[in-house]
Amino acid sequence: MATQRAKYYSSLHSKALQAIQYIEHLRKSYFDLVKQIADERQFEIIRVANVNGKMFIVIQKRKTPKIYQGDSMVVVHKEDGLLMGIFQVTEIRLKEIYAQGISDLDAVWSGYVRQRGEVHMTPNLAAIYIPQEK
Repeated sequence: MATQRAKYYSSLHSKALQAIQYIEHLRKSYFDLVKQIADERQFEIIRVANVNGKMFIVIQKRKTPKIYQGDSMVVVHKEDGLLMGIFQVTEIRLKEIYAQGISDLDAVWSGYVRQRGEVHMTPNLAAIYIPQEK
């Protein structure tokens, strides 16, 4: 059995590497597409905070697109397109919008914010508005 596995290892390893390269190519293509679509829907994250065990982002309000309480946003990493979490708008103020993390929060990022309490610098992250059907 072991010799049979060793016999096929080289070809299986080669196929696995090809699959990994293909997946990486698809991921980059997907992220480029998301960036093109999201440019007009991208918001700057002013700060991130952990309040009573819940993660919140504060984004800078803009005139367009118009955002309402209950709308959804995703936070993505600008360089690699990884999803950092899905957030729901909870409060809209004069110059800021508050959104609470509701799912898919990145464990490392949320752990870091939980340790710090509040983070003001998020240069590699962007909040992208997801239009809702009304």
